[in-house]
Amino acid sequence: MLRSTAEIISYHERMTHVRRKMTCLVALAALFALTAPFLFSQTGPDPMPLLRAAIEKGRSGDTDKIRFTYLLLEHSQNFNQKGKMISEVTRRYEVIYIADLEYQRLLEVNGKPLAGQALADEQKRYDDAVRERTALDSVARAKLMHYKHKNVSFSFGQILTKYRSRVVEETQLNGRVCLLIVATPLETVADAPKQHLRIWLDTQKSEFLRVDYDLLADQDDLLRGSSVSMNFTHIDGVLLSTFDHLDATLPAKDKKKSVYRVVTDQSFSNYRKFVSTV
Repeated sequence: MLRSTAEIISYHERMTHVRRKMTCLVALAALFALTAPFLFSQTGPDPMPLLRAAIEKGRSGDTDKIRFTYLLLEHSQNFNQKGKMISEVTRRYEVIYIADLEYQRLLEVNGKPLAGQALADEQKRYDDAVRERTALDSVARAKLMHYKHKNVSFSFGQILTKYRSRVVEETQLNGRVCLLIVATPLETVADAPKQHLRIWLDTQKSEFLRVDYDLLADQDDLLRGSSVSMNFTHIDGVLLSTFDHLDATLPAKDKKKSVYRVVTDQSFSNYRKFVSTV
């Protein structure tokens, strides 16, 4: 119990001092929360050795030597220039191999198995592919494989030579601790990439978990601002996709050169090892 005016004044002074200290601590905590990602990016680990280890691990599980069949579920939406949806379709494919080349065999459209003429058309497409591909020699098949890899819009190998990378923060993705790394193209290199990358990397297992990129300039059939998100898993050391999302603006093929938007989701499942070559 406070018994004098002096004690009351002393009590309030002490409480005022405590409140001021608490206010300072709260302000410092808020400042740290705002600046921690920046400080981490300045003092965090060098991302290059971490990226190099993950890329080397991916190369050791070369999909040309270890191949998988799988199911692909694709949902696509097309929009016109005014933003109105003009088409929507969901297709399920079984991805197999014919003469060492991937083939997507259509199974369902909008949740319904193929039947009637649609089934006959798909069977003819499959038979034609078997006939055409088995007639190719090994050189022709190798060229087709090279063409396929050459036209992949993103190359992991370029991260080490054509990007400037920095660690943004330590975070979690699907319950796994990882680093978020941002990579921007080096303007000084020849044929500089046109993507700005965000990479989620499990440094303990040296595995890519996810890569997002935005186009900084038009590339092939995609216009600037288009974005892609790719999610990965590893099976027997092979880097495989689990889910891809594409939100792209494409030039229309008419004389007005109007544009339209495509949004596509691809889910990959039922991976089964098809062949392993030493």
